[in-house]
Amino acid sequence: TKVSPQIHPSPYPLNPNATETFKCPWNWTEYRDKNVTIAVYTLQGFMAQYSQVTPAPIILNITDVAFNPLNTASFNVTVENSEFSIADANITEITVILEDGTSIKINVTEPTLPEVLNRTQSVTFNCTWSWAGYSGKNVTVVVQTREGYSASHSVLFKALTITDVLFNLLDKD
Repeated sequence: TKVSPQIHPSPYPLNPNATETFKCPWNWTEYRDKNVTIAVYTLQGFMAQYSQVTPAPIILNITDVAFNPLNTASFNVTVENSEFSIADANITEITVILEDGTSIKINVTEPTLPEVLNRTQSVTFNCTWSWAGYSGKNVTVVVQTREGYSASHSVLFKALTITDVLFNLLDKD
């Protein structure tokens, strides 16, 4: 495999306390969501290795969660299938996880589930859930796919307070 920088002379000399970055072309598309280990060997018999999981074939992002204080019976969640995904995402469920770990399956009214998201596509779901009683608490919104992938977004409900009261002096009724 072609390596950059070119390894000339071979082997490549690496001075003490020095680092070098090698670019090793490899089409790893078929190895998404897999453990990979890169190993480097020296003539002296030393070996260094690094392990990492490659990105999943579907990468979801929750780009917005909107709770409108004037409508405490529902909320909106916007989900995007990343440009780095290599497959469509079939959204099948949205849940809310409370601070105590309780999971609540949310009714999605628009668009209805399941909903398929192509690469780079996003959609805003309208979700029915009475959330007024959770003021001052953390909740986590989780979007799940049929393929087993998910995205989550945590929200702290701020306490609703009245900050201003305006009186119109011309209106006495």
